[in-house]
Amino acid sequence: MKIAASTHSGGLDDTITTQFGRAKTFTFVEVSNGEIINVEIIVNPATELPSGAGIKAAQLVVDKGAKIVLTGNVGGKAMEVLKRAGVKIFDAAGVTVKEAIEMLRRGELAEITVAKGWKWR
Repeated sequence: MKIAASTHSGGLDDTITTQFGRAKTFTFVEVSNGEIINVEIIVNPATELPSGAGIKAAQLVVDKGAKIVLTGNVGGKAMEVLKRAGVKIFDAAGVTVKEAIEMLRRGELAEITVAKGWKWR
């Protein structure tokens, strides 16, 4: 199973971001029989887009074959793309990718089913 995590710089020890579409990188982790067998870091091409970042990031995740996303907030349009592709989204903001994968395995992460999106502060 392939998992995509929104990350700052990428890797298993990086922290998962609160934002999905504008994350600097995505860390893709392939897990088989409970073991991590591959890790790939991809720079998010949508980070600096003036609009549509969530949709482009979601399409990247789908194109890479991920079935699970670990992140914080996901906007409505990105969520629609992910859900249509059968990708499940879990809230893991603030923990490392490695910790989040372990928490997912133990059933400790909440599934995100309602878009939160980014809010102006």
